[in-house]
Amino acid sequence: MLLLPLNPAGGLGQQQHFEQPGVACCQRHVAQHFCFGAKMTDLESGRRPVENPLDPGAGWKEPKSLRSPVKRGLTPGQYVLAKLLRHLLAESGNGVRDFAVKRHYDPSNLTRWLQGERIPDKAIVDALLDAVEDAHPGRVSPEVRSRCYEIHLHALESTHPERYRVQILSDRLEGVLYERENAAATVLQASAGVAELQQRTHELEVRILELEEEDRAQQKRSATALVSLREEQRRSEQECDSLRRRIRVQERELEDARRALERATSECADLEDQLDRAEAALLAAEREQESDVRQRDALIRRLRRRLSEAEHDVAVAVTSFAGG
Repeated sequence: MLLLPLNPAGGLGQQQHFEQPGVACCQRHVAQHFCFGAKMTDLESGRRPVENPLDPGAGWKEPKSLRSPVKRGLTPGQYVLAKLLRHLLAESGNGVRDFAVKRHYDPSNLTRWLQGERIPDKAIVDALLDAVEDAHPGRVSPEVRSRCYEIHLHALESTHPERYRVQILSDRLEGVLYERENAAATVLQASAGVAELQQRTHELEVRILELEEEDRAQQKRSATALVSLREEQRRSEQECDSLRRRIRVQERELEDARRALERATSECADLEDQLDRAEAALLAAEREQESDVRQRDALIRRLRRRLSEAEHDVAVAVTSFAGG
């Protein structure tokens, strides 16, 4: 369990950093709190635990094949996500290279994710959870998977707001698509139920006509037989009325299901449009960031050349002075 000090005045979106000495607990170096499922204003001062979602109350395991520790200077969200990824890899029983080959990932990228240098996509969290489930069936419950998704979202929120927004929209779109599929299934089921009831009603109506014909033909028969036929006719009419009422109820439910399907389809289209815009904004931000990195690298190279020249001049001056 990681114990992170709380700072009620801070926020998950702030880029505050801390040092992580080796793999030891980072209690003295956290500048903000990290507590999932609660707003900052709802928290009192003190310490709150960030539990291991897979093994609450237990520590965080390290993959045996990974020698490099978590990087220094990460945000709390990045640090906890890196620890989670390393723990899941250790629980899966795979090494870095074995997992990368099995899941078709670049080992160097996987190492950067495990060190906290970069934040992976949600698919990496799913792949690691699936590997743990393959190794230990029943270990990864829906609650565990949801908790791991929360940790991934908090890491994105504190470091990559645009990717965080894209992930939120993707999750919402997935939920709406699921609702749309359920609505479509409900429509099909209701349609089949209405058709079945209509068929049954038609059969009963035909039977009523036959009974009426038989009633007229049996009018000259005995009173006992006539009463029996009329009683059967009465029961058939009652059942027919009951089925008509059920048809009306089913038709109302069918109409409600169709409206729900239309709403879900509309919301799905809207979310897809929002997701496209968010992804475009993310791409533009990443390109701008790459340009800034290139400019910074060029400036560093120029400064290094100037430093080298200055050191050379100093060495020449010292040599001249010594010779004089």
